[in-house]
Amino acid sequence: MQTKSTLDILLLIIIQLKTIYGDSDVYKVLKDSDFPEMLDGNLIGVFNITTKINCFRKCSLSKSCAFVTFKENRCSLYKRLAFNLKIPSLNAIYCRNFCGSVAGLINYWPIYNSLLSDLIESKDLYEPVNAGFTSDRFGNNGAAIALNKGHYKVPQGVYFNGDFTVTSWVKVKQVIGFSRLFDFGSTSGSAVLIFLTDNTSDGRPGVDVFSYTDLSTFSKFLKPVELNKWFHIAAVLKGENLSIYFNGVFQQATHSVIPTGIVRDKSFIGKSNMNNPDANADTDDFKIFNRALSIKEIIEDFCD
Repeated sequence: MQTKSTLDILLLIIIQLKTIYGDSDVYKVLKDSDFPEMLDGNLIGVFNITTKINCFRKCSLSKSCAFVTFKENRCSLYKRLAFNLKIPSLNAIYCRNFCGSVAGLINYWPIYNSLLSDLIESKDLYEPVNAGFTSDRFGNNGAAIALNKGHYKVPQGVYFNGDFTVTSWVKVKQVIGFSRLFDFGSTSGSAVLIFLTDNTSDGRPGVDVFSYTDLSTFSKFLKPVELNKWFHIAAVLKGENLSIYFNGVFQQATHSVIPTGIVRDKSFIGKSNMNNPDANADTDDFKIFNRALSIKEIIEDFCD
């Protein structure tokens, strides 16, 4: 016979209500867990709700809601990627239908509470040069990186090996030719990079995977971005097809070399390995996946 504590751990709370999307939701408790106090894009909102069941109903009415905490009539709703932020606690988290993060996510720098942590592999950013923190696209302080013609170093590691997706939110503050969102390179000359502006007269972001024998097979946005305005960028490699997306909309694709699983020991946010100037831009919510996200998943990442 199971003990009460075992039953508590295995507790399933099934809400037999039809959501606005026509599905019933199942909520499972994750004991001894909580999310840190934060102002970040992974927090949907905090609501004054008197019962736990109504807190779950509030979550079920939101397409983005994946996790719930309920403490003293304080109902907090969180997005799927908040799973990577959970911490040990005497409290509990309730997950909607699925208890986990997004498949294939191998590095995630959410930037919150003035932290530079990679929540998956602990590849925390370090040694800032003309860089610090600023507000994110929601106005939360200390929740985005400010690159003031500056950069951060990224620890060495194997970040790419075949198919990948990189997504981030970016605000370009100045057109600087071939300045980088990121440049993950190596002493062998192989690199994966996103440049924020391709040259001073054009200013279109693009993505490139190259070796010394392949320097020009990049995909770019169809037009320049507006300065001082946040936008979502996604770069996807599937097979030898390298695509780029602006705010969830496909822009361009090209044939590409395939990155191999080498250790990239010259990796930066905001800095080029080819002596291009550092970026003047803000960035947030930087993710690397070891697979090609579908168009549906890219749109969902943008809508979150």
